[in-house]
Amino acid sequence: MRFTFIALIMLSVTPMGNAVADVIKGELSFTKKPAKAAVFYELKSVFNPVDGEINQANKAFTEKVGVASHNAQLVLKNNDDLEHNVFANDMTQNVQFDVGLMAPGSHKNLKAQWKENTLVRIGCKIHPKMRSYVANIPSDNFVSFEFKNKEKVSLFELKEVTGNAYVLLIAGMDTINVTIEKGESKEIDIMRKGKKKGQLKLSRS
Repeated sequence: MRFTFIALIMLSVTPMGNAVADVIKGELSFTKKPAKAAVFYELKSVFNPVDGEINQANKAFTEKVGVASHNAQLVLKNNDDLEHNVFANDMTQNVQFDVGLMAPGSHKNLKAQWKENTLVRIGCKIHPKMRSYVANIPSDNFVSFEFKNKEKVSLFELKEVTGNAYVLLIAGMDTINVTIEKGESKEIDIMRKGKKKGQLKLSRS
């Protein structure tokens, strides 16, 4: 009897010890011109802060999107030989900041204290054609990506997922909140101001 009892305990513990985290695979398809950038992440109440980064060179932002966890640091770098500036003025999401002039080779740290679950466009007041995006998310598990011109379909993966609630932020589109459990697949319309702009397909395994 004692041997049987121990064996049952071992059988119940072993699968948990060898558990493999889930993976969410996604496909984004746009009906017309694709968006500029997006972030897909696991929504968390407790997470380890992750710092983000945005660089500037050759009169352009070198990344289309920089992501920082809420209250973490967004490192803004000027790797150009010209002065630059980084600012945001998004009245829709009530996000405003301006770091002032940045000398060549310098950097500034911006704490992500503005509204969570936002993807905000940033620019340079000195060079109006410069554009990029920064995200402030309550998560340490995310994938960010930029869309290539004229490519209407993009694939992505988010690994080591554990929860059931997720958010997709797409530049210029409505925020998508979704719950998905292991073994599920879902299709969700990408919307902007009441109009369908594409489709999101998700599967979790």
